[in-house]
Amino acid sequence: MAATEPAGSRHRNEAGPVGDQVRANLKFFRARQGISTTQLARLLEALGRPILATAITKIESGDRKVDVGDLVALALALRTTPNRMLLPDYGPSRGQADVALTPTVTVFPDLAWAWASGKQQLLAAEIALGHGEESPFEVLEEFRRNALTTAERQHADHTAVRAAEAVLSSIRGILDRIDNPVRYDVEDESRARHPDSAARLGPAPATPEGLRARLRSLIAEIDALIGDDSDG
Repeated sequence: MAATEPAGSRHRNEAGPVGDQVRANLKFFRARQGISTTQLARLLEALGRPILATAITKIESGDRKVDVGDLVALALALRTTPNRMLLPDYGPSRGQADVALTPTVTVFPDLAWAWASGKQQLLAAEIALGHGEESPFEVLEEFRRNALTTAERQHADHTAVRAAEAVLSSIRGILDRIDNPVRYDVEDESRARHPDSAARLGPAPATPEGLRARLRSLIAEIDALIGDDSDG
């Protein structure tokens, strides 16, 4: 006799928060580009992934799911990327809603994008998964092995690339601090309470002093890579 699931244990496989975001993004990009469902259906047919106009309407209303092949074709047709179809836009607005990736993993939009771009694993996911034996460095290294291509890993390991990424991170941090100063209050207060530790760590990345320090490091790395102009 076949085993059966306990009563009430079966549930419909809902699209979830990411599925809802895909629907919202589909509507958004169609509207912004002035593409009707009929026109989008023609574009998808040209890509070899036909979806009827009525099916597109059902996707937007939540009556039809989007599989992986559909997602890629929709992104191509709408001149965007699968990541942008999966995640919300975000900007300097302080009222930006958190991003629910699963029912148990909700993060700031910038963290969701950093994860999707292969920059970092999400602490919220590690907590939800019950991982705690590995150090943050080990988690990051494992994430990079899995998320980046071989070429990306090789380039990312170069000291000049790391220095350039540190500069970009500082610039983004300064811009974010301007728009969301409260997010940095805890770090500032901690540095003020522990001046010796703060001195050893160097200037905070999201500050003018931190950016200048990273720019100096980048210039030194560039000189080592291609030579100092004064050498000629």
